[in-house]
Amino acid sequence: MVERKSLYYMAFLIFIFGLIGSLVSLKIAILAVGLFLLVLIIFEDPSKLLYGVVLYAFVDFVFRKAGVLSTFASIWDEALFILIVFAFVLKSILTNNPKLRVSSLDVYIIVFLMVCIFLLLKNSPNMRIAIEGFRVYVEYALWFFAGLNLLKNIAQFKRFISVYIFMIFLISLYGIYQYIIGVEIPSSWIDSSYETYIRTRVFSIIGSPNVLGSLLAMSIPFVLPFALYEKSIPKKVYYSTVLISMIVCLGFTFSRGAWLAFLASMLLYGFFVDKRVLGLLFATVAAVPIFAPSIMMRVLYMLSSKYAESSARAGRIARWTKAFEILKENLLFGVGFGRFGGAVAKRNIAGSFYVDNFYLKSAVEMGIIGVVVVILVFVMGLLLSARVIKHLNSKELKKIGTGILIGLATTLIHNIVENIFEVPMMTTYFWLFLGFLFAFEYIDSENDLLDGKDNLS
Repeated sequence: MVERKSLYYMAFLIFIFGLIGSLVSLKIAILAVGLFLLVLIIFEDPSKLLYGVVLYAFVDFVFRKAGVLSTFASIWDEALFILIVFAFVLKSILTNNPKLRVSSLDVYIIVFLMVCIFLLLKNSPNMRIAIEGFRVYVEYALWFFAGLNLLKNIAQFKRFISVYIFMIFLISLYGIYQYIIGVEIPSSWIDSSYETYIRTRVFSIIGSPNVLGSLLAMSIPFVLPFALYEKSIPKKVYYSTVLISMIVCLGFTFSRGAWLAFLASMLLYGFFVDKRVLGLLFATVAAVPIFAPSIMMRVLYMLSSKYAESSARAGRIARWTKAFEILKENLLFGVGFGRFGGAVAKRNIAGSFYVDNFYLKSAVEMGIIGVVVVILVFVMGLLLSARVIKHLNSKELKKIGTGILIGLATTLIHNIVENIFEVPMMTTYFWLFLGFLFAFEYIDSENDLLDGKDNLS
């Protein structure tokens, strides 16, 4: 009862301050009302705030497009993280239960963060730019601990994944709609000299075909366990429809990097989990020349000498060559955070460009020391989470977890040809879902599935 009264008093005070603030600024009033509602949610269950992260793609779209909210578009996710930490700490104090979960990946993440701090202090010609570039690596990794500590039980996880899949379904449908109407795109999105057969590239609510393609390629393995193993016929039809829409929308992004990542994920799933997926992959590839010849033509163009010449002149090959030249001159510690190959450098340093390889970008900025640690923490994240999944008791959780694991591996593969981890949404999803995988170790024994049994077994 004391806890309930305390939180109501806090909510009331925030609301009063918001009313006072509204006399000065409408933005402050909106923020106060939002805080008021959030505190009411916190009072019941801080983990409910994770819905805001699970729905990141949609929430970010709303903040970018909804008038007055656009002011907060660049900071809403940081504000949400701070609120989640505050809520978690407050709830722990009020319930006198300050337990923190630990995982086998924690030590690797801590070493990773320490190396990043060392490199920030060691090699930052411009501290403002360095801190902005530093955030790309460090800030979003903290979502791992939110996923690890706030996931309460299997039932809650199933709600999270169901909401996430439904959001991706809607995003896919809107992308397909964009292709049907032939949405207008910038000319720079295709090689206009040769790729005249491409009339549009879809981006849905995400804003970029490559990022949308990456989101879909990561999410397809999430849906596969439901489409393959669901026993309920209506649910199986639903998940199969979701899967098909995602694959079709992925094709219409015309993102070659995302296609390659999708191919890798399907091969991984087919060889190591369920060989039926290889049949699905074969059917998809066989259908492309018949139903989407422009996709086949883009693939063939990628394999042509014209594409190689274009890439060597002003494309990925040219940018990668330049990156290796700079790396040779700054082999150990790199050129410093935010100074090469990505969004931060593009905004702050004249003549900068996207290198379209997150690991190569990291090597140039952080040197061999930094990139080795970056790759190590990713690899160990996959290996250690695979070990957690292997020892789960719940067959359903094991199947869903395997799909998520392969989806996260898909994103790491896509980073070889794109700067995907410079996109806050993608980096947040990666670390959050990785945290969920390690949280499975804590919730597995609870055996509290929504209907009391493994639907997917």
